[in-house]
Amino acid sequence: MKQIEKGIPIQKNRPGPKRKYPFLEMEIGESFVSDTSGINASVVAGHGTERYSPRRFTGRKIADGPDAGKYRVWRIE
Repeated sequence: MKQIEKGIPIQKNRPGPKRKYPFLEMEIGESFVSDTSGINASVVAGHGTERYSPRRFTGRKIADGPDAGKYRVWRIE
């Protein structure tokens, strides 16, 4: 049988890993350019954030300019 103890303080949570993308800090209408190209992890991660948050994101491949080939991700809701 387990011993019951009193007066033991709850330990603080350890910080999780540092987030790679700023989804939780973004306001509606803000965006960022991802540092990768091709099938973009930042767009996929944004959609993953949508599962546990009311925020919504969309991403588009940049067609021209200095960031051509990279992706821009916007918060839309």
